[in-house]
Amino acid sequence: MPTEVKVLTDVLKATKEEAARLRADFARDRTYVIDLIGGPGCGKTTLLEATLPALAKQFRTAVLIGDVATALDAERVADLGAQTCQLCTEGACHLSPSLVRVGVSELAGPPPELLIIENVGNLVCPASFDIGEDAKIAMSAVTEGPEKPIKYPTLFRKSAAVILNKIDLVEPLEFDREFYWSQIARINPQADRFELAAKKRKSIDPWIAWLTARIRAKQKC
Repeated sequence: MPTEVKVLTDVLKATKEEAARLRADFARDRTYVIDLIGGPGCGKTTLLEATLPALAKQFRTAVLIGDVATALDAERVADLGAQTCQLCTEGACHLSPSLVRVGVSELAGPPPELLIIENVGNLVCPASFDIGEDAKIAMSAVTEGPEKPIKYPTLFRKSAAVILNKIDLVEPLEFDREFYWSQIARINPQADRFELAAKKRKSIDPWIAWLTARIRAKQKC
């Protein structure tokens, strides 16, 4: 008898389809969506604290914050002018488009003009999953060392912009800035680059201007 061959369906098909539906909904509502990805402690939530007060004055802004557990990060940004929803994955290492949809459904009023999704602190899994975003943003910190792009190339290759945080520590930590950016140049030369110190609100303005331009471009579509 011939050997039975089982044809396996794409286990990610449903996820991809849901992401496509989300993207279509965001396009209809002219909501600009970023998927902010970085490891634990790189400063993602601190960046939101530095970014939201300026952007929320100009645009209807919402934030979805992904974590394995607790609502600590969402509580930090809840009073900064943007609607905020905590998404707990209960152990999963990344957000899914279905969970993002649940979060969006909890937002009140008209659709946001800017939706920031702070993904689970992880440089691997979130990079591989589409959640309907316009752009992935890769974030790392000087305190993590200069090798992050070469160790986690998928994230940096897929990102529209790369943020290097905690630049105030470059000199005391002897961080090799040239080596870091040379990796980005090889992996993703088209990525826009930002160096900032979110906690000290240093060099935040270029990042806010970058987001502002893209929000306005989406509104014209």
